[in-house]
Amino acid sequence: MRYTHSHITFHWLTALLVLGLVASGHANSFEQADKGALNAHQLMGQALIIVVTLRILTRVVKRPAKAALVHAGWVRALASAVQLCLFCLLIAVFVTGDESASDLSNNMLLIPGDLAFARSDTGEVLLEVHYALKWALLALFGLHFAGAMKHTLIDRDGTLSAMWFSKT
Repeated sequence: MRYTHSHITFHWLTALLVLGLVASGHANSFEQADKGALNAHQLMGQALIIVVTLRILTRVVKRPAKAALVHAGWVRALASAVQLCLFCLLIAVFVTGDESASDLSNNMLLIPGDLAFARSDTGEVLLEVHYALKWALLALFGLHFAGAMKHTLIDRDGTLSAMWFSKT
């Protein structure tokens, strides 16, 4: 099974953007950087939702080949559940972060949310939810990465090569 070039590109762009968001969010939360970290965080978040949207559309239009039946049913089910949860969490983290950032007087949002809502108690709750969701997202990315390493280092079944740019 091989993924298309667009599937592979969107997968690795998602990973790179999430790593950038983690770094910029960390720098901003501990005030280790000037406002540039927050601006970079907002811009990467908006880029990420575009990539995720394109990735989902690509999956709908051009379904990837079915996984080989060499994997146990529970492994395929777990992989599908993790992937679905990753997509849902990416969207939820974006929505909560975008609405929370709408409250900033000098935000970098292309389409800011409702300012009154962002400044309300609900907007504050969304910011807290944004912070909490990032931990769930990072835990799922860790599980996803661990699965990829299991397939690569233990099973040696070529699963990772299906999501790599060149055949290995």
